[in-house]
Amino acid sequence: AHLLHRIEAKTSSPMLGVDWDSDVKGSNPGALANLAELVGKTFLVPVDEHGTIGKVEPPAGVGAQATAQLGTGALDTLFGQYFIALPPPPVAVGGPWESSVKLLDPKVTGGNEVKVTNRLVEIREGKAVIERKFHVDPSQAPKMAGMTQTVDKAEGNLILELATGRVVGAVMQLGATASGQGQSASSNVRVTVNPEPAPPPGPAPATGR
Repeated sequence: AHLLHRIEAKTSSPMLGVDWDSDVKGSNPGALANLAELVGKTFLVPVDEHGTIGKVEPPAGVGAQATAQLGTGALDTLFGQYFIALPPPPVAVGGPWESSVKLLDPKVTGGNEVKVTNRLVEIREGKAVIERKFHVDPSQAPKMAGMTQTVDKAEGNLILELATGRVVGAVMQLGATASGQGQSASSNVRVTVNPEPAPPPGPAPATGR
């Protein structure tokens, strides 16, 4: 179970300008207002033994508009960076393996799964540092008349705690440019994941004996 207790979003473009932090009183989500419904909700994320997530269903109180705001209409994209599909052991430092993930920006991916090349960079203080390259195919993106789309950056990194198998930090950066008819527009998405462990269980309730 995952409690989503904070969302930060910052965009700057002619079509969408938002600087929102759900933890800041008075902060305005603007066009992303539907995402505010997700804050404070607990999500059940099915994960198999290899670290691959299944379909995430919205909890009670989350409407279709909130999930549609993610672009693909699927909550799986929201939690894709919280997990990593692992290969059969052992994995040596420097060794690569392939996986796939859904990304949050459907304007670049078309909502399709993206192949990922993962590489174990090092083991440091009981944690695996993993470099990731996302193989985004711009031909899968929605077509825009007279415009050509190129992917400028699609990469990230992830830190996996070996003792628990938990992702304790991850960053994904995705940049794309659409150009044509004398115009150009850029899109830059950065997803940062900083999960916090669940608090320890409190004391057992008093029984009166």
